[in-house]
Amino acid sequence: MYPPNNFESYQKQANDLAAKWQQLQQMQNSLATQPVPPLMPPPHIDYVQGLEGAKEYLKNMSANGNTILMDRDEALFYVVSKDANGNPAPIAFAHFELETEQQKPAPEYVTKQDFDQLRNEILTVLKQKGDKG
Repeated sequence: MYPPNNFESYQKQANDLAAKWQQLQQMQNSLATQPVPPLMPPPHIDYVQGLEGAKEYLKNMSANGNTILMDRDEALFYVVSKDANGNPAPIAFAHFELETEQQKPAPEYVTKQDFDQLRNEILTVLKQKGDKG
């Protein structure tokens, strides 16, 4: 066995690792005891009638304000905001429902009755031409 060349440096590294381990355990314990912040409530949705309603709503907004307004009559929503100077800027967007599941097309098939009828027609045409079926 070889004696360590520099026992003090190994001891210092071990002490540093032990201190870091202790810090990690303290952090983990403090995280476990912290309360979980409550979930934010869903945003309030205001409804207006058309772009004119959005412009009226915008008149009463304060500077640096912004909100989303839903149209009562059409599939539209408006993002209305005012900058620091109080200049309004309504923007209209259309929205529509997305289909979450793709509808599979109905399988196309031939009934036995239709198949037999087609088969008989083909056999009749072949017999008329003189071929045997």
